[in-house]
Amino acid sequence: MNEVGTDLSSVWHRAFRYRAEREATANALRVREGRSIEAKSRCSDGAWTFDGTTLRFTREIATAQPDNPMPLILRVKSSE
Repeated sequence: MNEVGTDLSSVWHRAFRYRAEREATANALRVREGRSIEAKSRCSDGAWTFDGTTLRFTREIATAQPDNPMPLILRVKSSE
């Protein structure tokens, strides 16, 4: 709780989820252009992997309660 009595944890969870989603989009666009992904994440406890078809964050991303943590996985099709 902050001074006003508001629980800000859901705001932080959403902010971190947004950052990871933004990185996922940037990496998917890199793959589409035929470039390699940026494996390093701005999130200190996660990284990105790509196996040729699946872009994946190495850990689940917390979400606001009562939701469960969600994996961040994108299936990437080639532009051919």
